[in-house]
Amino acid sequence: MKKHKNKVKLDGKRTISLAIGSIIGGILGKNLFTLFLAALNNNLLGQKIQSTTLFILMGVVLILYINEGKIKGFRVNNIGFCALIGIILGIISSFLGIGGGPINVIALMYILGMGSKESSIHSIFIIFFSQGSKLLSVFLSEGFSVYNLEVLPFMVVGGIMGGFIGSYLLGKMKKNNIKNLFTYTMLIIMCFNLYNLIKK
Repeated sequence: MKKHKNKVKLDGKRTISLAIGSIIGGILGKNLFTLFLAALNNNLLGQKIQSTTLFILMGVVLILYINEGKIKGFRVNNIGFCALIGIILGIISSFLGIGGGPINVIALMYILGMGSKESSIHSIFIIFFSQGSKLLSVFLSEGFSVYNLEVLPFMVVGGIMGGFIGSYLLGKMKKNNIKNLFTYTMLIIMCFNLYNLIKK
């Protein structure tokens, strides 16, 4: 209902292709990260590489977003290619241990030719399916007993509240205001990421 209220429609076949691809990518990303840590045999170094990669990707995303309209993108409609994009975004999301929202939005804007609002909605689908498949993979393999789940209820409540607030703002704010909010949020995320990288 929210998406209809905000006049953002899902793109049928491409949405389904992205979702299927992101499920595969979520599982692959989780397994790749496990193999990556095993090969390094150094969790701290692995976390630093992960943080550095994320910082660089966030920087690229920010540059592309600021220059929206100046850099020509594509509009790919082939569902096979859409599924491949879903797999890649799912791998990135799962491998880096993040939802991958900003990366998804930019990829969907520049590769699939979606608008910023349309990309945001489709990004939620990619995050949901990629992280969902990752959680299912963890549950079936090692389980959740090794994790501290005390903060989980607060995270769930916060995520739900954030979703409603974000949806409300998406419908009320103009494109320029959304762009400014996204830019400042990205800068804050990059600062936190850099702080964590130096702290480690």
